[in-house]
Amino acid sequence: MLKAFYLLFIFFFLSCKEENSNAYFYEITKEIIPVRYERGPISKIQERELEKFKKYNNEKYLIGSKYAQLFLYHEGDSSEKSFVQIPLVFQLLWLNNDKHSFISMACYALLAFQFENTSPDLAMKFIDDAIRFNKKDPKEYFIAHLYHMKGRLYFNDQKYSKAQFYFQLALRKFPKDDFLYVASMYNNFGLVYNKIRNNKRAIEEVGKGIEVLKKKSNLSGTEINFLYLMRGYLGTYLYENRNYKMAEDELRQVFNYYRNTLNYKGAIACAEKLINLYYESQQQFKIIAIINLLKELRIPPKNTTDEIALNGIFQKYYSYKNDVGNLKKISQRLIELNHKLNLESMKNTKIITTALNNNLIHGLVKKRSDDIASSRKKYQTVEALIILTVILSAGIILRMFLNSKRKMKDIECQKKLLKNSISFQEQKISLLYQNISLKQQVEEIIMDNLKRIKNENDSESIVREMTLKINSLMNIDKKSVNLIHESSVENKQFIENLTKRCENLTKTELRLCSYFRMDLSAKEISAIENTSPGTIRVHKTKIKNKLNVPKTQNLSSFLIEL
Repeated sequence: MLKAFYLLFIFFFLSCKEENSNAYFYEITKEIIPVRYERGPISKIQERELEKFKKYNNEKYLIGSKYAQLFLYHEGDSSEKSFVQIPLVFQLLWLNNDKHSFISMACYALLAFQFENTSPDLAMKFIDDAIRFNKKDPKEYFIAHLYHMKGRLYFNDQKYSKAQFYFQLALRKFPKDDFLYVASMYNNFGLVYNKIRNNKRAIEEVGKGIEVLKKKSNLSGTEINFLYLMRGYLGTYLYENRNYKMAEDELRQVFNYYRNTLNYKGAIACAEKLINLYYESQQQFKIIAIINLLKELRIPPKNTTDEIALNGIFQKYYSYKNDVGNLKKISQRLIELNHKLNLESMKNTKIITTALNNNLIHGLVKKRSDDIASSRKKYQTVEALIILTVILSAGIILRMFLNSKRKMKDIECQKKLLKNSISFQEQKISLLYQNISLKQQVEEIIMDNLKRIKNENDSESIVREMTLKINSLMNIDKKSVNLIHESSVENKQFIENLTKRCENLTKTELRLCSYFRMDLSAKEISAIENTSPGTIRVHKTKIKNKLNVPKTQNLSSFLIEL
C-alpha cells in the first residue's frame, strides 16, 4: 500500500481552483506545498493568518491559521504526529462548524488516515463524511484521493473485491498525467492480486506502475521513493513465485537504496525478504553478508519498532545457526525492547486522550462565553465530540492492552524456546559423557587383552575378542559424532524420508514438519517463523491431508516414526 498517503493527501489540494469561499483555503495550500518540509515558512503563514484575524475579526482567518498549523507536523514518527494533530483537527472541526466544506472534508480525510490502524470502523466513518462534504461541490475535485483511501480501508479489512472496486474508481478519476497517483493504483491492484494468491497478475500490475513512473523524466524525490517501494513489492512477488534470480536482483537494489537513504524500516523489511530467499536457495554466504550489513545499521533510539524488527532477524539467524549464546542475548534484548514499546505506546495514548479532553473542555467553555444565545446547539456538538473522545480513548486503551498481552505471550514463548534449546544441549552433553565413559571401559578391556597375549598361547581367540571390543568402541565414537551433528544429519535423513513419502510438500511445509516432529506447539513455531499460530495450524491441516494422516492421529508421533 502507498506508505506516503499523507503526502498525497497534501498534494491533492493543488488540483482545484474553487470559485466559492473554499478557494481561500486552496490558496493557502498552494503556498504551503513548496515549503511543506520547512517549519519556518509554514509558521509565518500561520502567524500571518492569525494577525489578519486580530485585525479584521473575521473567523475565516482564524480557521486559516489553524489549518496551516496542521502542516507543521507533517514530518516525524506517526505516533508523534497523531497525538499532536488529532486534537488540532477536532479544534478545527469545531471552529469551522461545517461552514466551509473544504475544511470539513480535509479534517475528516486526515482523521480517517490517523485512525486507519487503531480504529478502522471510525476511519471508515470519517472517510464517508469526507466524501459527503466533497460531493457538495459539483466538481468533486478530490474524489479520486478519497476513493483511494476508502479502498485502503477495505483492503486492511480483507474485503479485497470492494478494495479493488474503489481503486478502479480512483484510477478513472485521476488525470493521466498524475504519474505518481496512477502508478500507486496499479501498485494497489498488485497488492490485491497478491492477497488473493494470483501472483502472476500481481507481477503484471506492479510492473505497469513501475513503467508509468519510468516514462516520466526528472522524477521528484517522492516519485523516486515510490518507484523503489514498487520494486520492493515486485521482488517479493517474484520470490513468492520462486523466481529467485530476478527477485534477488530487485530486492538487492531496493535494499541498497534504503540503506543509502537511511530508510531503516524499508531496509530491514527488504533484508528479511532477502534472507528468506537465501535460506530457501541455500546461499549461506549471502545470508552472512546481509547480517553483517544489518549490524552496521545505527537505528535512532526512539525508533523502537524498527529495532524490534532488526533484532527479530538476528534471533532467527542465531536460532538457525544453533548459536545458543547469541540467541540468549538477542532474546533478552527483545524482551527489553517490547517492554519499552509498551511504555511508549501507553505514554502516547495518555497524551492523546489528555489533549483531546483538554481541548474539548476548553472549547466548551469558550463557546458558552462567546455565544450564549446559541449555547444549546453548540453544547450538543461538544457533547457529541466528548462521547467520541471517550469511545476513541476506550478503543485505543483496549487495543494497547490487547497488544501488550499478545507481546507478553510472544516473550514467554521465546523464553520457553530458549529454555528448551539449552535443555536439549545439556541432554546431548550428558549422553556424550556416557559414551566417553563406555569408551574408556572398552579401552581398559583391550589393554588387559594385549597383556594376556604376551602370557598365553591361545592368541587367536584373544584377537577375536579384541576385534569385537574395537567394533564396539567404533560404534561408540560414531554415536558421539552423531550426537554432535544430529541437528544436521538426522534432520537431513528425516527430510529425505518425508520427501520420498510425499513429493508435493513445499519447502515451508518440510521445514514446519521438523518443528512438528519436535512436538513444538503452534505458538512456539509461530514465534520462530514470525507468523501467527492460526497460520501454523492451517499449514498443519494441509500437511496432514497431503500425508494422509487420520484426523485422530497425532502428527508429531506420525513424523517421529519416519
